[in-house]
Amino acid sequence: MGPVWRRLASLACLILPLLPTTFGAAWGEALRIGTDARYPPFTYFTPEGRLTGFEVDLGNQICDNLGVACQWVDLPFSRLMPALREGRIDAIMSSLSITPERRRLVAFSTKYYSTPIRFVVARDAPVTIDAAGLAGRRIGAIIGTTHVDHLFHGFSHAMAPILFETQGEMIDALISGGLDLVLGDSLGLWHFLNTPRGAGFTWAGNPVYVDEGIGIAVRQEDTELVERIDRVIDKLLVNGTFLRINARYFPFNIY
Repeated sequence: MGPVWRRLASLACLILPLLPTTFGAAWGEALRIGTDARYPPFTYFTPEGRLTGFEVDLGNQICDNLGVACQWVDLPFSRLMPALREGRIDAIMSSLSITPERRRLVAFSTKYYSTPIRFVVARDAPVTIDAAGLAGRRIGAIIGTTHVDHLFHGFSHAMAPILFETQGEMIDALISGGLDLVLGDSLGLWHFLNTPRGAGFTWAGNPVYVDEGIGIAVRQEDTELVERIDRVIDKLLVNGTFLRINARYFPFNIY
């Protein structure tokens, strides 16, 4: 266990190891929420090792209203769905797109934000966003996302993107020149473009919506849980809590 984990152990909201318990055993005490903690401004660690971000703040509010503690479990994005289906976490709150394909595997809450996907390129190396313009380009995407599906189905089944487990790794490759462009959620990439590291990069092409919004995923049999989460999300939208959390991270409404 590294120093970050030791510091987190003293916090009220814990990052816990995966426990092989069922949801029924945890309900009433704690909700184990899986997230990829390398996706600012949604989930990330501060330099002091504290987990924070839009989804963390919103998730903690949801847990408070459910009368349970949040136990945040940090996993790479591609490992979240298996962990949920195997019962090692109770929910996923990690900018997970709601799609018909995923609905066959898990149940989703109502959406809690919306974001299109979009390409980012270097300012001095513009790219035309069509099948011909992308042919032969080194395109970065995060494994297991709708971004990869869009490349295959929207442009060419012969497309061979370079896949990464985290957005941070993908951005590092773009900055170092290992990629020609990346495709990702526009809000996560908006955050990157508004940092000093993103000064030399810009949008390419138009935003595209490829899902039904972003929701919290639970196992299909956990109908009571998803119904209670939906009621809480509706409450937070009505009483202004959602907008207050939104304003901490974005100068515009992302709902």
